[in-house]
This record gives sequence, structure tokens and C-alpha cells, in this order.
Amino acid sequence: MLVSMAAVASSGGSPESEWKPMSESLKSGWSLPKAYLMAGTGFLNAESGTSKLDGYMAEAGIGLKLGKYFAVESRYMAAPSLSGDDLSGDLKAFGSGLTVYLPISHKAKAFARYDILRLTAKVEKNSVEGQIKERAQGFSVGVEGRITGKNYIRGSYQQLKGDEIEADVIEVAYLRRM
Repeated sequence: MLVSMAAVASSGGSPESEWKPMSESLKSGWSLPKAYLMAGTGFLNAESGTSKLDGYMAEAGIGLKLGKYFAVESRYMAAPSLSGDDLSGDLKAFGSGLTVYLPISHKAKAFARYDILRLTAKVEKNSVEGQIKERAQGFSVGVEGRITGKNYIRGSYQQLKGDEIEADVIEVAYLRRM
């Protein structure tokens, strides 16, 4: 059986009287990683040079919650029918990021997330198509709250920045912890 000696050393007691199973020590301040699934929708406003496109987007992802304060997440975002004044197009993004949580209450937390993404955009203007592929960085801030049990809801503002494309996203997502 694995034991936690940290409790023994900090309490000054003898090891024989203070030994605890490692599982009890983990429960006191640490938790094992927990996987979750995420699906969301929102509104996207993209700019490339002087051109502006906007429309609805959908997002899906998987994540791994690492204790109380951190998570890693991979996600895929698609905005299939963007439109602007004289052009139309679509935008897709795939990437991974690190999320940092700040508890507000026992049911809600604020968060900030940094992502590295691969953006692909197809734009059509006057029957001429163009394509942009680039790496981008994403930064998100928002609030996540527990609905019931393992069900959570998240609202966030995301900013995606690449060399040629910049996008702002307002999103609402549902998360299900495993």
C-alpha cells in the first residue's frame, strides 16, 4: 500500500500512527485527471485585410481537467457560411490549448485559455475564390458553471489572431465530464 509521508512530517507524529493510504491524500488537495467532451455554438466576426465576414459557428472538443486550476483542450471550430458586403466564405480552425481556472464559487469559475490553432479560410469575391492557411494564436476569457452533476455550461469571448486573419468569437458551450 502506498502511503503519504507528508502528513506525518508536517504533524510531527510517528509514522506508524499517522500513515494514510495515498488515495486519501490525493482526495485532500489533488484530484486525478478527468476527461470531458465539449460542444458549442456562437457568432464569429472575421477580418482579413479590409474584408470583413461574419456568421455563426459550431465547435466541438475534448479536454482533460488537471486538478482544480488547469485543463488542456483540443477543439475544432467551423463557420461554414460567412458573409460580408461583397464576399462570402468559410473558416475552419483546429488546435489545442491550456486553460487556467479561478474559482468564483463552488459552482462557478472564471477561466482564461491560450490556444495554438491552424486556420483555413476560403473566400469568394466576384466568383473568384481564394484560400488562406496559417497558424494562429487564440486567447479566450469566460465563465464556466456547473448545471448538475457532471454537466457544465461555458460562456466565453475568444480572439483569434494570425498574420492574415483575425477573428472575434462569442460562444456558449456545453461540457460533460466523464
